[in-house]
Amino acid sequence: MVGLPKGWLADNEPRSGFQFSMYPVLWTKESAMKRGAFLYGNIVLKTDKEPAMEAIAERHERELLQKIPAAIFKRLNTPESQVKEDGEYPRTLLRVGFIPSYGGPEYSLYVDSPKGVLLLVMLCPQGKDETYLPVLKWIGGTALMMTREDDTSMGAV
Repeated sequence: MVGLPKGWLADNEPRSGFQFSMYPVLWTKESAMKRGAFLYGNIVLKTDKEPAMEAIAERHERELLQKIPAAIFKRLNTPESQVKEDGEYPRTLLRVGFIPSYGGPEYSLYVDSPKGVLLLVMLCPQGKDETYLPVLKWIGGTALMMTREDDTSMGAV
């Protein structure tokens, strides 16, 4: 579960490529995706082949570079305002991508959990980083990650 920033809409309409999206009010999803601020999210499960958040992020970069070789990625300092009750920071990975097909930077925030990763991607209009990057960090900081443990000892109900 993630928080919804004031002045934003959430859209969980099924769409290829992401599980939910958010964008500012007074925009449509389509217009926000093309020239506004647009955020989408996915849960990516860890596998034996990709057991860590970093491996998942590296695969995403490789796949995009195969499609768009001119793309550039840069790792950024992770958000430090996200403190758990036990005083530990959740493991996160923050990067920015410069992709020629979009008019501004693309920020990705990976939030680690034991069995998967919450991936939040923010398409940010050119020159609006100071406005929208804090929104991405806030949304990542509000994420509530839960893991369901399979209990095979329970019989059929």
